[in-house]
Amino acid sequence: MDGIFGSIISFIIALSVVVAIHELGHLFAAKLFGIGVTRFSIGFGKRLFGIRIGETDYCVSMIPLGGYVRLAGDESLDKLVAEPKHLNSHPIWQRIIVYIAGPLANLILAMLILFVINVSGYDELRFEPAIGAVEEDSAAAEAKLEAGDYLVSINGTAVETWNDVSRLIVLGSGAELELVLNRDGEELTVFAMPKLNPETGMGQLGIRPAVDSRLSTVTEVGEELGLRTGDRVVGLGEWAVKDAYDFDAALREVIGELDAEALAEAESIPLLLERSGEQMEVAIPPLNLTVSERAFTLGGEEIHVSLDPLTSIGMAAAQTVSQAGEIYQVLYLLISQRMPASKAIGGAISIAAASGKMAEAGLTIFLRFVAYLSVMLGVMNTLPIPILDGGHISLLILEKIRRKPLSLRSRQVVQLAGLAIIIFITFFGLYADISRLVS
Repeated sequence: MDGIFGSIISFIIALSVVVAIHELGHLFAAKLFGIGVTRFSIGFGKRLFGIRIGETDYCVSMIPLGGYVRLAGDESLDKLVAEPKHLNSHPIWQRIIVYIAGPLANLILAMLILFVINVSGYDELRFEPAIGAVEEDSAAAEAKLEAGDYLVSINGTAVETWNDVSRLIVLGSGAELELVLNRDGEELTVFAMPKLNPETGMGQLGIRPAVDSRLSTVTEVGEELGLRTGDRVVGLGEWAVKDAYDFDAALREVIGELDAEALAEAESIPLLLERSGEQMEVAIPPLNLTVSERAFTLGGEEIHVSLDPLTSIGMAAAQTVSQAGEIYQVLYLLISQRMPASKAIGGAISIAAASGKMAEAGLTIFLRFVAYLSVMLGVMNTLPIPILDGGHISLLILEKIRRKPLSLRSRQVVQLAGLAIIIFITFFGLYADISRLVS
């Protein structure tokens, strides 16, 4: 599935799955405590089709952007189910569990997806946490970091790959970072304050990983051109190449600002390789040197990861908890204004675009995206915003403290306030998406 249509379909599939599981969590908990459920719907709006089992109408509705569970006791539905089955007729602790069950179901879904990925195996391209370049006038330059430094930990958290480095720098936005590194066999500790990237709104140090010019992966097109995994690029056109940064600089000189049509018509470019100590030249079409159509990947190490079931379930649980914790950290950064909301928040357009890209990247990548989306939905629903699960739980705790529920008028005001907050966040995300597209 390519283009806008593919992104929309991927988005609908991903969103429908995580929302359906979320609502199934509420459904299961409600049924467990004998609370009536009048409708379980995938999608909103007009009912398209479904089946009624007992008191519950299981259906699919017209707008495929989410779903809902309607519990007995809601608004005018009170008269449809016997009073003992009304939600408000049950103890507060049972009602809290019903609301917790949705986010919990999302976390379980994410853990199961990650378990399947871990146990079935996947290929991963890893880069060591070694600094390959330090940008001028950057936070890293001010902290005297040097190319060749090997990062050991950031703020006390050990780093094993460059992905760990990138993640911890972003999560440390707005605060000084403690970096432990190895330089020529000596362990040093330095402190650096990330500078805000005006494009992403995230903190950055101004460092890039050490990436050599060895081909770590080669596509089918690359193999047909004569490339092999392990080949080392030593030249492109008339330009010598020592590492990936030399290659990128040479590429800019060779193809410049040519568009896709011009690249497709341009003559092949000589790519000088070193294989088993001998040099050889391969003619490669310029289009197969671009990021989107590149016939190979430079640097890093592609490894196949496959874990036994017991290790996989432990790893999946740890990954799920880690993702949830990172989302809470980002929310804290947003609330404390250490990360600008206009850059960090995305709406439906961003999620749809990401869905399409992940789907194009392969099933494993798309499943990882669904798992992360599920964790995000679960975490966001725990926020104490009225109409979200966290808001309902907060009101129930308040009811327990007061020893009586809020008045009907107060509940209506709170619900309207919560709805206004959700509408504002939705439109803010849409505005941020459109702003990014325009810019």
